[in-house]
Amino acid sequence: MKTSPRTYSIVLAILLLCDLLGIGNLSIISAETEMKLLPTATPAKKPTVLPTPKRPNFPARISQATTTTANNVWTSIGPEGGEILTLAIDPQTPSTLYAGTSGGGVFKSTNSGATWAPINNTAMGDSIQTLLIDPITTTTLYAGTDLLGIFKSTDGGVNWNTINNGTAYPSGEIAINPITPTILYAGANSALFKTTNGGTSWSNSGAPCNRIFAIDPQTPNTVYSGSGSNVCKSVDDGATWNTSGLGGSASIQDLVIDPLTSTILYVYSSRALIAVLV
Repeated sequence: MKTSPRTYSIVLAILLLCDLLGIGNLSIISAETEMKLLPTATPAKKPTVLPTPKRPNFPARISQATTTTANNVWTSIGPEGGEILTLAIDPQTPSTLYAGTSGGGVFKSTNSGATWAPINNTAMGDSIQTLLIDPITTTTLYAGTDLLGIFKSTDGGVNWNTINNGTAYPSGEIAINPITPTILYAGANSALFKTTNGGTSWSNSGAPCNRIFAIDPQTPNTVYSGSGSNVCKSVDDGATWNTSGLGGSASIQDLVIDPLTSTILYVYSSRALIAVLV
C-alpha cells in the first residue's frame, strides 16, 4: 500500500518524539513498515445463524369425527315394525332374539339380528310391553301387553295363547323366577298377581305395590316391587310384604338388583337414581 508524504511525515515526527522522551525502545522504521504494524479494523463478523429448533414430536391431533372406534359404533339392525319396547335374548342360544314393539307386535331373529320375522298373532295386539324367556325351557315365552293381558308361547313364538285366568288384566309388567320359572309375577292396575304354575292360574299377592319388579338372582324368594314412590319387599315369595317410601313426589320407573351384591338395590325414579342397601 502506498503512503502519502504527509502521512510519512506525521509518523516520523511521532517516532522521533517518542525516542526523545525515552518511551520504549523504539527504532525508526519506515512509514511503510509502521503502517503495517498499526492495527487494522476487524472485519465485521457475519451474524451467527442458529439452527431452527425442532418442533416437539407431538402426536397429530385427531378430529373428534375420527375418534370413533369399532367398540362404540352402533348399527341399526331392525326390525322395521315399530318402536322397540322390550328385548329378550335366549340364554342358551344367544343368537336367538325376540323384540316387542309398540306398533308391530313381536319379532324374532335366529341370526343375531341379521334378519327378523314377525311371530305374533293378531290377538296379542300391537303393543308388547314385556317379553320373558323361561331360563330352563327357552322355547317357552311370556309376553305382557298394555291392553290385552299376558300371552304365552311354548314353541318359540310360533303360537300364542292368553293366560289371564285370575288376573285383573291389562298387565304389561311381568317377572319370572330365575330358579323356578313356573313362578311369575304380574302387575295390574289394582294389584300384584302371582302364579306358581306357569300362568295357568293367578292369585292376588296382596302387595301394596303393583308395577315395577325385581327378583333377587341369588335368593329368588326375595322380590321387590315399586309403585308411585314406594318400594315393597318380600322375602317369602310374595306371601308377605314390607313397604318403604322414597318420599316426595318421586315416581319409580325401574328397579335393578346388583348381580354380584344382591343386597344393593338401585331405584330409578323420575327425580334421581338411588342406591339402597337392603
